[in-house]
Amino acid sequence: MDEDKRDSGPGPQTSREMTYKGRHVTIRENDAGCEIQIDGVPVHVARLGPDSYHSHTLMHQSFPTAESLARALVETEGTLWLLPKPGDPGHPHDAHSH
Repeated sequence: MDEDKRDSGPGPQTSREMTYKGRHVTIRENDAGCEIQIDGVPVHVARLGPDSYHSHTLMHQSFPTAESLARALVETEGTLWLLPKPGDPGHPHDAHSH
């Protein structure tokens, strides 16, 4: 019987940075999940399994890597959704806005 030899996820903590279309992207992952920041602003991300990254910002789409999701978020920001501007109070349900 062949076993899948893929890693089940990153170790305790991995952090990667990239610049894409002039935007600074930080990706942090651990066994519990994934965080993507664009220009220092966190964007909701969920890792549902190996090769399955999602964001409620781009609903009904799955991405094979956090990097591919980050690129799609950068490409659609400003047309499908907006990052909050510095000083904006944030989402009305965000704990930081109360």
